[in-house]
Amino acid sequence: MCTGSKASMLAFCVMMVCGACRDASKSPQTIPREQTHRTGSNSVASSSRSSPEQEVPLSTDGISLDSGPTGDYVDQTAVRIEALLLRHSSAGDPGLLNQAHRLAAQLTETWPGYTYGWFLLAYTERLLGDKEAEGRVLSRAGRDREADYRYFFRRSTDEVNGLFRVHEIMACIRSREGKRPDRPGRDPLVGPVLDGAAVQASTVDCGERDLTSLEPPAYYRVFERITWPARGSDRLARWQSHGKAGVSPEQFARELGIEPGMNVADIGAGIGYFSFPFARVVGDAGMVHAVEIDPLFVDFLEYKIEYDGYTNIDAVRSAPTNINIASESLDVLFLCETFRDVLFASLDFSADDPTSNLLPFLANVRKALKPDGVFILVDSAETEEDDPIDLGRDALKSLVENAGFSLYRSIDDFLPKQAVMIFKTRR
Repeated sequence: MCTGSKASMLAFCVMMVCGACRDASKSPQTIPREQTHRTGSNSVASSSRSSPEQEVPLSTDGISLDSGPTGDYVDQTAVRIEALLLRHSSAGDPGLLNQAHRLAAQLTETWPGYTYGWFLLAYTERLLGDKEAEGRVLSRAGRDREADYRYFFRRSTDEVNGLFRVHEIMACIRSREGKRPDRPGRDPLVGPVLDGAAVQASTVDCGERDLTSLEPPAYYRVFERITWPARGSDRLARWQSHGKAGVSPEQFARELGIEPGMNVADIGAGIGYFSFPFARVVGDAGMVHAVEIDPLFVDFLEYKIEYDGYTNIDAVRSAPTNINIASESLDVLFLCETFRDVLFASLDFSADDPTSNLLPFLANVRKALKPDGVFILVDSAETEEDDPIDLGRDALKSLVENAGFSLYRSIDDFLPKQAVMIFKTRR
């Protein structure tokens, strides 16, 4: 779900079907690897998955990937790696694959909190024919991330290449719209660590290209979420970059009051960043409903639930004002970075009547909550640049309270510029 300028980019993705993805018959080639690219601190000693008891912190090494030059350059570097892999695929030059591998290894070493960098590194290992190394790299990507990788990167080479091409085009669109600096060759990551030839080979040259000539598959919408620095508003970028140091999603759930045995709904679940940690907290006696309006995300969540063997999560398809949850069944309803999507969902949204969608939605929330259930709202505490009305913390609070809720508790120090408010219904 998106608003404002994001909607036009999403419409561009939705309206087309990827011609480059039709041939699913090709499998990756095994390429001889260079001997020099195995150095560095991100060589992984174990190929096992993360321990079930391991809780991955929301904040990783103080990395900030939400906005500003760091996020810009991380995104640009990822696209350059993809460009090298595309050139390798068409030219069959093993040198290009080895350059992509080196750059991916350097990216993960410099920004280890960037999940998609680990995916690119794992994929280059796969193309190099080293499945054990692929598994070791995936073990570093973070809890619940292996299914994300396999959902996309175990497709045919043509399908993966189709996703890379669209990602490159979207980077060009952002650059032309002034949302990302287009400064090839001056990347603070690429410049110091690769020679000039490698930088030239990996540079994304938008030039005068026709940016409407490539037709992406519908599931690119989900793929873009896992490349999250390309989406500065994506919850994963904000939370993994800026949450309290060392606090895992499970610990955050407990701080919110989520306990074993509870019935919880994660509205606008996306790729399930919170849904799966919540499921580990509520345990076998509880249940988590990962609610999404987009059927592509529902399909993705169903794959991930089955792949990881969860029995206490279900993926639920919702409508704009109907979350599709049974009446008086929820202990907790969690809404993170989705409030604006609900508010602006109507095509005839008017600043004079901003609650036309919100009031029916919140009435549905009240209906789904148990009498003592809580509604947890996490969103920006400040009015954003493209908001047509005031949506700061106090305005959000008023909008919710006008729908029959009372503020029960707030957590004001968890995330910079974010409001974490817990409401109960007025009965």
